[in-house]
Amino acid sequence: MNVINPAFQWAQSLENVFLSVKFAYRIDGPGCLDIFDEVVEITSDHLNMTAFCKIDKQVMKYELFIPFYGIVDAENSTYEL
Repeated sequence: MNVINPAFQWAQSLENVFLSVKFAYRIDGPGCLDIFDEVVEITSDHLNMTAFCKIDKQVMKYELFIPFYGIVDAENSTYEL
C-alpha cells in the first residue's frame, strides 16, 4: 500500500488556525474523491490525520502529522471533511 503525505495549505490569525488538506500529491494536482476510514486527532500540540482512498483498484493511505508551535485548544477545535 502506498503511503502519501497529502498537500495542504495553512493560514492563521491571532485567534484561529485554518488548514486545508487536499488528498493529492500536490495542491494543483487532481485529488481523490473516494475517501474512507478517515481519522482526525487534534490535541493541544499536534494534528494527526489518516485517510484511505481507492483509485481504480489501488488503495492509497494518506497520512498527515503536523506539530503545533504553540498550545491549541483541542476541545474547541473543529474540522469537516
